[in-house]
Amino acid sequence: MLELGRLQHNERWGEPAPAAGDVELLHKQLRYQAYRQYALWWWGTLGRSQRRVIPACVVCAVRRAHPSPQGFYVGFNAIPM
Repeated sequence: MLELGRLQHNERWGEPAPAAGDVELLHKQLRYQAYRQYALWWWGTLGRSQRRVIPACVVCAVRRAHPSPQGFYVGFNAIPM
């Protein structure tokens, strides 16, 4: 499901597909989709001004499943309104 969501997101927003062997970008996109899928499942559709904190246990599980090779992760970034 994450792969399908990633492909749909990339197509909709025109984001590049990771090059062969680009594990960092692939895992980054899969982590993003995992967080989106969790939020959709738990809270339903959220808009730009409707943000929720994803529990640390979910974040840790997603990072274990799709780790960053350099161990670098970006936390929540608020969008200025």
